[in-house]
Amino acid sequence: MNSKMRLTLLSTALLAALSSPLYAATLTIMQNEAPRSMDPGNQTATFTGTVLDPMYEGLLRMSPELKPEAALATSWSSDESGLKWTFKLRNGGDFPRRHAV
Repeated sequence: MNSKMRLTLLSTALLAALSSPLYAATLTIMQNEAPRSMDPGNQTATFTGTVLDPMYEGLLRMSPELKPEAALATSWSSDESGLKWTFKLRNGGDFPRRHAV
């Protein structure tokens, strides 16, 4: 391999290794209808969920088999009546204003 080709390959490899991803300050999502609410507890529309799901994490999420699985909660249980639920939260989470859980 000639020296010019070797230099080009090494330069390209070095640039690729030193590059870092760029993060946008704005996320643009295009839909044919505006979200009905930006409150994750007050939305049921699929298109609203598409906007909110990447921004919020719930206590539980649905598995591919459509069964509840842990998300922010590590475990959960209900009382005998099924009206009172207790959730144990994982360490390291935070609320929207960056208050620790």
